[in-house]
Amino acid sequence: MNKFLIASAIAIASLVGTSVSSQAATVVVANGGNNYHHHHHHCYTKKVVRWHHGHKVVTAQRICR
Repeated sequence: MNKFLIASAIAIASLVGTSVSSQAATVVVANGGNNYHHHHHHCYTKKVVRWHHGHKVVTAQRICR
């Protein structure tokens, strides 16, 4: 019974901790400049195949332009 009460207390405490953080307001910081247009990188993952000592090595590289 004691273990059940401790487990219940831990579950309720973790539930309260996660619900408070999800209720937090989003903060937007604006300095008055033109922040509407950001320079976004167009990235994708490219599969790169190379040979190393007769073995095929496949790696994934992130390519941003």
